[in-house]
Amino acid sequence: MTNVRVYHVGSANSITIAVAAQNGAGLQWSARDDNWLGHGVYCWEDLTWAERWYSKRWVTRKEEADGLILTAKANLDLLLDLTNRQDAALFQDEALLALDAIPNRRTRQSTNNRQRQQFLLDCQIAKSVQGRLQGSRKCGLRMPFHLGPSLTAEGNFYTDQHLQVCLWDPSILQDLQLVPLQLDRLTLGS
Repeated sequence: MTNVRVYHVGSANSITIAVAAQNGAGLQWSARDDNWLGHGVYCWEDLTWAERWYSKRWVTRKEEADGLILTAKANLDLLLDLTNRQDAALFQDEALLALDAIPNRRTRQSTNNRQRQQFLLDCQIAKSVQGRLQGSRKCGLRMPFHLGPSLTAEGNFYTDQHLQVCLWDPSILQDLQLVPLQLDRLTLGS
C-alpha cells in the first residue's frame, strides 16, 4: 500500500468536522459541470497549490466566511492513477466508451474552454467513468495537469505542473489534520 499526502481546501465547518471524526465522508463535493475531473472532493498533492486555491477563494475573493486547508493520506491503490500506465489504459478504454455515449458532444453545451478553465466535456467523461467504475475498488481519479504557456513555443516545459486528485469516496482519507495557515505566504501566491 502506497500512501500520498493530499491537501483539500474547503469550508472551515466541513473540515473541522472531518478532522474531529477522522473521516473525510463529510467533506463538501464540488459538483460544477465544468470541473476538470468530474464531481467529487478535490485535493492537490502539493501544499502550494492548495494555498493558491485558498488565497483565491478566501483571501482575494472572500467567497465564504471561513475556509481551512486539510491534509490527509490517500491510498494510491484506491485511485485510478493516470500516472500509472495500467490505470491510464483502463481510463482510456472507459473514457472512449463514455465519449461515444455522450449525445451532442460537439455542441456548445459540452465543449471545453481551456482559457477559462471550463471543462464541460472532460467533466461529462469523468462522471461517466466514475459511474462505470462504481462498485470497483477505485474511489477517485489522480491526474497530472499543466497550466499556462510552455517555456518554449514548441516545447513541453510547463512551469505550473501539478497533480490533482478527485475523490469519489473521501472516506478513504486517513490521518486527517489541519494545515496551519500562513497568511503572509497566501497573498504572494495569488
